[in-house]
Amino acid sequence: MAQEDWKRLASYVVARRVKLGYRDRLAFADVSGVTARTLGKLEKGLKVGAVTLADVEIALGWEPDSARSILAGREPVIKAAPALAPQIPELTEDERRAVLAYLEVRRAGG
Repeated sequence: MAQEDWKRLASYVVARRVKLGYRDRLAFADVSGVTARTLGKLEKGLKVGAVTLADVEIALGWEPDSARSILAGREPVIKAAPALAPQIPELTEDERRAVLAYLEVRRAGG
């Protein structure tokens, strides 16, 4: 079995955290739900538990098992942004009539 490279994972976590705008561990701790102390261990290349890795992956926007991929010498997978549905509000009947009246006036040259 290949050696897990925790220092490599540490550098990926720090780089991604900073890229996402979390310049310090405390801000990232609030978002990830992982204590700053545990994040410190991870970012120093020390081994942490599976739940911590999962919480960090979620907060960093990585697909599940990305941390394990990094430990094994592969790359993380960034989650694709969800497709956004157009947000068109429903019109009330009065609003619909007002829009139609406006369009009628505009068409008539007014």
